[in-house]
Amino acid sequence: TALTLSFFVGVGDAIAQSGVYVYAATIDVRCSAAVAFGSAAAGLCVSCLRLVTKAAFDESGDERESSAMFFALCSLVVGVCLAALAVAVNLEEKIRDAFMFSNNDRGEVISTTDPHESDMNINIESDHPTNNKKY
Repeated sequence: TALTLSFFVGVGDAIAQSGVYVYAATIDVRCSAAVAFGSAAAGLCVSCLRLVTKAAFDESGDERESSAMFFALCSLVVGVCLAALAVAVNLEEKIRDAFMFSNNDRGEVISTTDPHESDMNINIESDHPTNNKKY
């Protein structure tokens, strides 16, 4: 049973990690490096946390108590991470509402809070010979 569960967890992990790497690669090369660093840091944190909980309950020799503390601490860390994600998403939406980012090569930020925005007129007619359409 444990071998079957390990197999399915491994398959799910492979699918999830490959998806995360592909998504990060579509954004920027630095994002792929950040994903690799985050995976390594997460593995290190989990290993250190397990060593700490095992050492804390080594005197009593109770594996159940040690494992329960490990999973309780891991659940606490996951909860803190989810709360931080919710704050970050909320902050991102506020930033997006305040600014409109252009897709040009210079990455200029154009403020949408211009008080004269309603007075702007956009002329879509052009003197170019291929533009004969009148709007």
